[in-house]
Amino acid sequence: MDQSTIMHEYIKLLPNVFADFQNLSANMPLSHLQLIVIDMLSSSGTPLAVKTLRDHVQTSRQQLNAVLNTLQAAGYITRTPNPDDGRSVLIALTPAGQDLNQTRWETVASRTNQRLARLSDEQQLELYYCLHKLNGLLGDMRTND
Repeated sequence: MDQSTIMHEYIKLLPNVFADFQNLSANMPLSHLQLIVIDMLSSSGTPLAVKTLRDHVQTSRQQLNAVLNTLQAAGYITRTPNPDDGRSVLIALTPAGQDLNQTRWETVASRTNQRLARLSDEQQLELYYCLHKLNGLLGDMRTND
């Protein structure tokens, strides 16, 4: 198969997935970047240094500080001095931040289940197979770099 055909379909996939998650996260009180920071803190399970967050989200120090200021003012994160490095600050989710993240993903799951219910059993199986194969192939592509 021509690789440009594969590339064309791959590029079409990205905005579809992104738009789908935007729709599923609609009505959240936070921006996309704020949600990424919340997700990263939640998945790490431990406080993270600002530099680690900045490296992950690939944004400027000023933009990340603005995001962190907003999240802190809303009560979703805390900032504490890093005991291992006096020049560094650790960012952690508060219980309110953890609750927000859990509620967000419960909402995404609920909306996704509602949308999946519109598909026939055969379509659901086909979607599962496609997603399973796609995840495996994308993982193979990434590990071969």
